[in-house]
Amino acid sequence: MMENKSSYWFFGNRATLIATLVLAFALGIGIRMFDLTDLPLDYAPTRQLFSLLKARSMYYGMLPADANVPAWQRAMAAKQTTPVIEPPVLEMITALTYRVVGEYTWIARIYSSLFWVLGGIFLFLLARQLSSLEGAVVAVLFYLFVPFGIIVSRSFQPDPLMTALIIAGAWALYRWHSAGTWKGAVTAGLLMGAALFIKNYAAFPLGIAALAVVFEHARERGWRAALTDRQMWLVALLALLPVGIYTLYGIQAGFLAGQFDFRFFPELWTTGGFYLRWLGQIEGIIGFGAFAVAVIGVFLAGRRATVFLLGLWIGYLLFGMTFAYHISTHDYYNLMLIPIVALGI
Repeated sequence: MMENKSSYWFFGNRATLIATLVLAFALGIGIRMFDLTDLPLDYAPTRQLFSLLKARSMYYGMLPADANVPAWQRAMAAKQTTPVIEPPVLEMITALTYRVVGEYTWIARIYSSLFWVLGGIFLFLLARQLSSLEGAVVAVLFYLFVPFGIIVSRSFQPDPLMTALIIAGAWALYRWHSAGTWKGAVTAGLLMGAALFIKNYAAFPLGIAALAVVFEHARERGWRAALTDRQMWLVALLALLPVGIYTLYGIQAGFLAGQFDFRFFPELWTTGGFYLRWLGQIEGIIGFGAFAVAVIGVFLAGRRATVFLLGLWIGYLLFGMTFAYHISTHDYYNLMLIPIVALGI
């Protein structure tokens, strides 16, 4: 597999390629609008209802004092803003939209779906750099239409937005790795920082992929040059600053003091059941066939692409080992696996 290969041998010409992509993205949006107005009980209802309650609380807090909302309802909504773990970005966007169009529970479903599909654009750009135009189209089709992804990307929780930003951050990181410009460094830092801010779990795939980039820089130019690269430190600063400020503020304010309580269970590493449950999650999400093809694909790419993809894979594996209980029992904790597998394929 050659990096940055450009051809239209399968599509015939640029117009056919563009038409294929437009149709794919249109269908990707359309299939996620099925049963749009149904209550969010189709998938992880507890998690979705939790976000809906937070969005309602924010919405009622924005209403003027003379709004036609009973006092008891305002008071009840105000109590439903906690607990807070990750920044309620999607909830705030949804609440602001309520102010314009009214309180409809399906608005968040549209936002989650749009963010996921927009992530497919960055996936195409990254896959094109790693392989070819044809390979990029295959990656996008897998990403948009794998059944589990369709279901989860409609849900009202931060994970679809986080996954889309992981893809955008990975694209910007690899692009900066290839071009080495200050503009690319700023873009990579900002997009990676946005992903980490939405949900700090994004630090695992993006952080290890960034270390892979540093490793490649050191191999090509030496460790001294790599570690004194000002662009690299700018990327790191921009990536870590937003989530760092939020975390320090949350710990000081008290709402993040117990964030990692009951999340780290290293004793599971020595039990066979943990690995079997994790493999069961992978089978249910993407299937062992796609998983095997994606792993093989990593080693068929060019050196830079292989090292970068290995960084994403190792990041996912370290994430799973760190949150062993959740990765094996909560399928949406594996959501970042979908774009990683798509790139491997």
